[in-house]
Amino acid sequence: MIDVSTLVQEVIDGNTDAVIGMGILKELKKQVEKGITAIEADAFAAADKYGAKTFEHGGYEVTLRDGSKRFNFKPVQEWSKAKQSITEIEAKYRAAWALADKGTKPVDAETGEVLDLPEVTYTKASISVIPI
Repeated sequence: MIDVSTLVQEVIDGNTDAVIGMGILKELKKQVEKGITAIEADAFAAADKYGAKTFEHGGYEVTLRDGSKRFNFKPVQEWSKAKQSITEIEAKYRAAWALADKGTKPVDAETGEVLDLPEVTYTKASISVIPI
């Protein structure tokens, strides 16, 4: 079994290649996720025997949560039309932002009014390491 703390320290110290270290950790993450999926039903069944939503067991605080409702509005025609309108508005303002980013004043083609610009945020860069 790999000691994650040791692997991380080895990468930090320069004794292990960082890309290889990332690959190993990604593989471990997959294995852990598969393991959790494999035993989750058994863990729920075992925890349910305690008769409480929150309890302590084996040095862990365990909390059982009920599932929640999720609504899918895609089959609702009114929602689909509104979503399409939003998609069109987003495209218009993305284009306006792109113009402003190039130094051109973004103007509405129909009204001639200067368009407000959307707030733009950036996600952090990522690295994909997949075993071959």
